[in-house]
Amino acid sequence: MKASAQQIEAIAELAMEQFWAFVAESFPEATTGDFPPPENAAFTRAADNAVTIWVHLNVPDKPARALNCPSCKKTTIHTLHQHVERDRCRTIWATCSSCDNDRPITINDITGGDL
Repeated sequence: MKASAQQIEAIAELAMEQFWAFVAESFPEATTGDFPPPENAAFTRAADNAVTIWVHLNVPDKPARALNCPSCKKTTIHTLHQHVERDRCRTIWATCSSCDNDRPITINDITGGDL
């Protein structure tokens, strides 16, 4: 699943903190950790952009399966996802690409009962 803008910012911020910690460890004689605000803003934008590009290239889109849809009575592509706010058990949900019906699914829906 792709990352949200908030996740990307949080990951980039943590990576920058670790970057600066490594720089500071590499120069133990440094007495401050100063860095100019304009350059810091540019560095932050570059880090956010780098994480965004990395996620785009390396994190797959939401998984999808061909499933029978009880609403439109067709076998269609369903996007699989989780509704954590709806279900604390993290049930897998499927959204039909034809009718947008959103429903919880079971392992039998995915495997056809072959497990």
